[in-house]
Amino acid sequence: MDGHTLGVIGALGLEAPGEGDVLPHEHTRPAAREDRYKVLLATRANFSPIFLMFPDPENRFVAVVAAVVAAPPI
Repeated sequence: MDGHTLGVIGALGLEAPGEGDVLPHEHTRPAAREDRYKVLLATRANFSPIFLMFPDPENRFVAVVAAVVAAPPI
């Protein structure tokens, strides 16, 4: 990449807690979860995407993103 900061939005299928590679985040209050779920159903849009970080010491993910950004849009 040429010094620009990029963000990536993706979709992820989740497994039951403890059964996959994705770890659960902080303990959110049930009322807050229910409120977010109602907004999601009413708007059919996610206004609270999850921010995450992960190690990429060999820059493999960066290389994939760079290749996608350099390619013409699909």
